[in-house]
Amino acid sequence: MARLTGEGLSLGVITRDHEAMMSFYGDVLALPHLETLATPRGTIEFFGVGSSTLKLVRYPVTPSARPPSGEPGAATGLRYFTIRISNLDEVLANCESVGVIVLWGKRRKPGGDGWLGMVMDPDGNMLELLQNDV
Repeated sequence: MARLTGEGLSLGVITRDHEAMMSFYGDVLALPHLETLATPRGTIEFFGVGSSTLKLVRYPVTPSARPPSGEPGAATGLRYFTIRISNLDEVLANCESVGVIVLWGKRRKPGGDGWLGMVMDPDGNMLELLQNDV
């Protein structure tokens, strides 16, 4: 059994278009930028997501491999991650206004106790935005 020392999850995303990714997560979603860490292998930008952390990692040479594309059920492995928010309509409208690809507009959550939408970040990673009923 793992003895957890934190309440959240830390997710690392290797970036292809680092500036666009920084703009998406920092400006479009307005996640708080926590710190920048220069390492011998590259630079890591830390964003706060509740009690979790999103790490945008930039290597000096961009890897050639890309994540699989298509709907979440089109491939196995890590396909999307979820951020819980309280203003889904506003965030989806903001995403559309700046040209972010909206894969799924607002729809009822399975089980019916909230709403979700799914967008694609500039590097093609899928992000589920989830709003619970209040």
